[in-house]
Amino acid sequence: MILQPDESLRQGLQGFQAGASAYDLFFVIPLFMLLAYMIALLFRSRLLFRFTVLKDEWTARILLFLILATLLNHGVGAFYLLFRTKTMILISTGMLTISLCISYLIGRLYPTYFQNLQIATEKTMQRYARTLLSGADLELVQSRLNQAMEISCIYRDEELTLSSLADELELSPHQLSEYLNNNLGKSFSKFVNEFRTKEACTLLLQKPYRSILDIGFEVGFRSKTSFHRVFMQNTGLTPSEFRLRGTDSGANL
Repeated sequence: MILQPDESLRQGLQGFQAGASAYDLFFVIPLFMLLAYMIALLFRSRLLFRFTVLKDEWTARILLFLILATLLNHGVGAFYLLFRTKTMILISTGMLTISLCISYLIGRLYPTYFQNLQIATEKTMQRYARTLLSGADLELVQSRLNQAMEISCIYRDEELTLSSLADELELSPHQLSEYLNNNLGKSFSKFVNEFRTKEACTLLLQKPYRSILDIGFEVGFRSKTSFHRVFMQNTGLTPSEFRLRGTDSGANL
């Protein structure tokens, strides 16, 4: 009698339920644990599996083979548990044996494989770090950046860092660094110090009674030395020279 697909599946499930035992659990639990691990590894290493990387990095090709072979092997094992087909357990055992032999040969032929894989991973992460803003709303990023710098004046915080500003904008530090470099052509420190210098210029002219050091601290500089150094870089004058000349150097920033 030829079984229809639905009937075959139903009988397979009934056979699995009837034959289920504690022995099966010892097989099923590690099966799902390893499956979850392989999927997580596949996701976390996804940059390595881009075509351009696979073409250049032999370590990535071997890693992809090992992951796919493991997933396929466990897929066959799951099929055996479901339908109790002896052929499947033989195939699964054979595939596992082949995978173990290949893994052993890789270890023997390339003792530094995992070190090379780590190096390849780091190089790939650096290579694709600048693509992290792909799909992001750049207008929204600029709007939030303007809000933080021009309205909230977050640059006045002397403890401000790339990470803290990124948190304020709901970005990662890598995304913010990429945006500043690629869209504004500035590093984080240069970007922030220009805002600090611009406000310092305004205060130096509008509040001549205030000391230069107080103004430097107010706009976010940590020390007199850093204030003078950055002010000179951005205006070509020291703060005292700028105040004496009374020129609007802020327009040249």
